[in-house]
Formats: sequence, structure tokens, C-alpha cells
Amino acid sequence: MPAGAAPILQNDGSIIFQDDEGNYHGGIATPWARVSYGTAVPTQFEIIGRDLVQRVELDDVPADAYPVVADPWAGRALVAAAWVTNQSGSAYIVNATPTSWGEFYRGINTHAAHVAELKAKLGTLASKVTATIDNQLVCHVAYGYLSGGKTYNMESYRPNIHWSLQGNPVTQCNP
Repeated sequence: MPAGAAPILQNDGSIIFQDDEGNYHGGIATPWARVSYGTAVPTQFEIIGRDLVQRVELDDVPADAYPVVADPWAGRALVAAAWVTNQSGSAYIVNATPTSWGEFYRGINTHAAHVAELKAKLGTLASKVTATIDNQLVCHVAYGYLSGGKTYNMESYRPNIHWSLQGNPVTQCNP
């Protein structure tokens, strides 16, 4: 577990690691376990003090079904790549490709972490993340299934509309 961070169990069974200020430090995807021929075995995470334990219910697993595999994905990076594409005049598009973890990890308490990581990946271009870019990104994160592809495109010339109002099949987070 990252130093200074504590595990927080999410409704879907996944875990996030946050410090006392609410900063994101990584996470572990929803737990899973399967027997040798692929059947799922009930499992869940438990937080015991500062320890994270994955419990796998083996009581009903027949002897010929072993080995049982339990290997949930863990990670930290949310954004794999980010870049800015200049358009005519002062218009530009901020592009971001999420990691697999970034695609999975969409909860509302992760939105600030997605924005912070986008800015970090952009480096000297971080100032391009204006309020409208921020809202479009958070919409893509929250409603990724509507966003139309593996790369999120946030356009500077779009109006600044709260992210929760952009998540529809028509605008696809670019109002």
C-alpha cells in the first residue's frame, strides 16, 4: 500500500488508495477468482486495519477444479498519453488516451485525479486545461461508454457546461 494512503472499499468491490487530503494514490479493480475450468468463485476484499485481504470462498470448490486463480488488476496511472492539437486561430483540442485502469476507474471521487494526471501528462501545456476542457474530460471519464472511442477529445471552443449535463448520446461530452 502506498505510504500515507489508506484503502477505501468501493460499492463495486474495488479498492482505491487515498491519503487524508483525498489525493488518489492508486487502486485495485473489482476482485475475481476462477477455478481451472473458468467458473467464477465468490470473492471479496476486506480491509483489516491497514491491511487489504482478498477472501476467496473455497468451501464449495471440488478437488478437480483446482487451481483457483485470483488476480485482480492493480494500478495507478489513469492517463496513458495526452497532447494538444492546434486548430485555426486560438482554438485547440486537448486529447487524452486513458489507461485500462483509467477506463475502469470512473467513480466521482476519481475525477480530480483524472484532471490532475491529464495536466501532469501535458506538462508545459497544462494551462490548456480550462474549465470547459475540465468538464469535457470529466464527462468522458464518467460516461466513457458514450464518448465514441479510446481517445477523449476536449475542444476549447465548446461552451463550458457542467460535465453531468453533457453525458448523452448526441453531444458525447462535447456540447
